[in-house]
Amino acid sequence: MIRIALILAALLIAGPGLAAQDGATIEIPVLARDVAPGEVLTEADLDYTQIAEAALRPGTLTDPANIEGLSPRRRMRAGQALRARDLRQPILVRKGEVVTLMFRAPGLTLSASGRALSDGGLGETIAITNTQSHRTVEATIEARGLATVAGEPNLVAENTPAP
Repeated sequence: MIRIALILAALLIAGPGLAAQDGATIEIPVLARDVAPGEVLTEADLDYTQIAEAALRPGTLTDPANIEGLSPRRRMRAGQALRARDLRQPILVRKGEVVTLMFRAPGLTLSASGRALSDGGLGETIAITNTQSHRTVEATIEARGLATVAGEPNLVAENTPAP
């Protein structure tokens, strides 16, 4: 009997606290319109809605600064909350596009043409096939139509004759 009374007392004491937590809401940005992959999101593409904190899904973006300037990876509907995995840097290089490959080392800059094997955004690394040698290299997208090939830091030093 005492055990039941203690359990009831604990529920009565904890009850209002639990109800307050369940009632807490947070304002999150959502899409104001349907958006296609590749479109760059701006403040005008966002609307705001209140949701219960308990209903906030892991990874949901709550700060519009983390959304603006990015592109959705897939078609998204108006009113949909955004998660980090839904977005990417805007595509600067499209699959099949011919790009300039740059290799830079101290005292040396080389360039060649290559064909992108996948889409890529700023700072992303993609495979690109050199159109002359037909060798595939990994390159980092620097700008629209430009990718940089990373080299070994000691590449020049290794090929330089010793004094």
